Amino acid sequence: MVKSSSSAPYCFVSGQTEKSKAASSSKYVLTIRQQPQRAKVCGLKERDRRPIDPPPIVQIKLADPSSDRNKDYLQSPYLFMCCNLVHADDISGEIVAPAHRALAGTVVSSLNRLKDVDNSDGGFFVFGDMSVRIEGRFCLRFTLFELIEGQVVHVMTSTSNPLTVYPGKMFPGMSESTFLSRSFSDQGVRIRIRKDHHVKPKKPLPSDTVDGLSMHSPPSSCHEAEHSDIESEMQPCFKRPRPSTHAYCGDSAYASPATRHTGLHLCFTMRFHHLLSVLPLILSAQYVSADGPQTTQQFLDQATAFLGKGEYNLALQSYDAAIGRDPSNYLTYFKRAATHLTLGRNNQALADFTTILQLKPDFGQALLQRGKIYTKAGDFVKAKQDLELYYANHQGSDPHGAEEVAALLSNIDEAAQALALAQAAVKAGQTDECIRILSPAILTAPVYVPFRLQRAECHVARGEVEEAVNDLHRATHNAATNAELMHRLSTMSYYSLYMPEQALAQIKSCISFDPENKLCKGLFRKLKATEKDVAKLDSDLQNGRWAGVINKSVAGEKALVKTVETETSSMEEVNKAVGKMPKRLLLKIYAAACKAYTENKDAKNALKWCSSTLSLDESNVDGLVGKGMAHMLNDDFEEAIRDFTKAQELAGGQDHNIHEKLSRAQRLLKQSQQKDYYKILGVARSATPRDIKKAFRKQALEWHPDTYRGDLSADQVEKKMAALNEAYEVLSTPELKERFDNGDDPNDPQGQQNPFSQGFAGHPFFFQQGGGSPFQQQSGGGGFQFNFQF
Repeated sequence: MVKSSSSAPYCFVSGQTEKSKAASSSKYVLTIRQQPQRAKVCGLKERDRRPIDPPPIVQIKLADPSSDRNKDYLQSPYLFMCCNLVHADDISGEIVAPAHRALAGTVVSSLNRLKDVDNSDGGFFVFGDMSVRIEGRFCLRFTLFELIEGQVVHVMTSTSNPLTVYPGKMFPGMSESTFLSRSFSDQGVRIRIRKDHHVKPKKPLPSDTVDGLSMHSPPSSCHEAEHSDIESEMQPCFKRPRPSTHAYCGDSAYASPATRHTGLHLCFTMRFHHLLSVLPLILSAQYVSADGPQTTQQFLDQATAFLGKGEYNLALQSYDAAIGRDPSNYLTYFKRAATHLTLGRNNQALADFTTILQLKPDFGQALLQRGKIYTKAGDFVKAKQDLELYYANHQGSDPHGAEEVAALLSNIDEAAQALALAQAAVKAGQTDECIRILSPAILTAPVYVPFRLQRAECHVARGEVEEAVNDLHRATHNAATNAELMHRLSTMSYYSLYMPEQALAQIKSCISFDPENKLCKGLFRKLKATEKDVAKLDSDLQNGRWAGVINKSVAGEKALVKTVETETSSMEEVNKAVGKMPKRLLLKIYAAACKAYTENKDAKNALKWCSSTLSLDESNVDGLVGKGMAHMLNDDFEEAIRDFTKAQELAGGQDHNIHEKLSRAQRLLKQSQQKDYYKILGVARSATPRDIKKAFRKQALEWHPDTYRGDLSADQVEKKMAALNEAYEVLSTPELKERFDNGDDPNDPQGQQNPFSQGFAGHPFFFQQGGGSPFQQQSGGGGFQFNFQF
């Protein structure tokens, strides 16, 4: 979930935005190398604070690697990054609160040149000591600035994946430090590395560490966001004593001259980084901290300046101050409402437009914008009132706007009837018509929840679960407290589409709004437990532990297939779509069992679970290959050829492994039509050497000319015994057996070699208990001599 933009456009506010010729989003690329996942809500006391886990790390690269600045930018002291908190369900919207209220710790980072895990040089912004003061589900918005010719220029932004901020009792604990964090910590970056918490240190921490943070090198930034003003922001860097700063700054009376010189240099470096980290606040202070009381116009000028730099929340503060001094100026309300719209805060904008119309009822733009907000929210009655009034008053003065309003009114009329028409189509079984009706209505009213829910129902009825999940996800943005909706969305995401990360994030969002909700908590525990078992199954599958795969997937007492089949059936019943929804998690389990039984050469079970796999996905290549192998174990070569041929077509004809299996099945089919040594001995192709030897002895006692008691002639018995001898010679010799199993008959005159080209006519038999071949050819004599030695 990474989004970058050079500027965030704002609507309905006139003014010139100053663009820097040097700062452009096309010059850099931001990548969040380490995404935040969770955090413990912190209070006002520093000792209770825990940093975001894992610490966010953002990498900066040049968009054009061949640029002349390919290496220079890594040492630039003019690049720095700030972090804000935004709601996870509206990442393009407003920040949660000013940074010094929502976040604590280091929220500004200067650029660090560090060795990446591949030992290459890279530029990184590291936020190793940042905490959150508000419970809920949020994203981190990272904003890149560059100091150019004395001005701070907004370059671009990047938004992290959602993270969950837990209350103290529900916090699951800190995870193990990542390899990237440890690598950067070893290079001197201030990152809190988790140590073994089971063993308490018997000795106090050395003087060069504070709370487990290495102080062997200066931190990249020192912006302590828990202080509310500029003076307190700078105090931790310059006034608060730290155990190690004396050594760096040369204050120790015991330091050597060399140490003092080196320490003095590092002290200046630290203070330069500290000053750089609070530079945005210092520059902002020159706008909001003017001497003496400011006039309304000064506040408005400040707001315009902030808008030009993309600092919308600071602009809103200036507008608030201007309205406080002059609450009768409707234009100020309009500018603030336009800024709210830019941040996606429609409710606040709606309140401002309503205030404007109370101050100036004939202000057409306020009427138009309020009508548009009502339209998007699905409040069509109020929307028509505003838009019709605008059309009546401005039809002559604003023909272009009147034309736009007329088209919008027409769309409103259609959208107002869409829900009833869609429901009637559903009753008639016309789900495609339902979707056709609702799609333009949703374009008219994109945040109207009933439209999204109804179209999701129609998509589910057609088996289009991905489209349904998308609609339900959009609906949760405006119905985040609806626990049943969140439960349904998470269930479909997990059991139908098998998107475990999204499913867990969705149900966590429900818990963040209501930590005691039993419905969401129960599903969360269930999904976590199931996903843990799936991870174990994947591990066995990757490492070829086939017995473990079989036990965990379908055969064990706690086999996954039992739970998942039950939950999947329940999901289909709830959505009234039995047999219509994808079952990707169940497909994954079936495919694992198919693979394991095939590798174990268990033809019966392999055929069962591979067929189950194909029942859920008839184009599953692994299922077709497994089924083909099961048919080969059963000597059903024609069916095997059909399965391998279809698998080869689905694989694009480029899979060498499938091609080999298909060729082997074709050879074995031809071989089975000529001579089959396994059938001669009466054993399966999976028979062991011991089974082969046992079967031969049994048949030899029956068909040996000296012991045979039957109606066949001597020639027929001789041929039968010769065939048994020939079959045993091939199957008891590993090299010959391998050739035969691959479709090459060693006794075929057209083969590469024919060790039995002499035939068996006129040779005697020698049957001896013990090792070696039970029948050895004897020289001399034209008749048969049978000697039994037991």
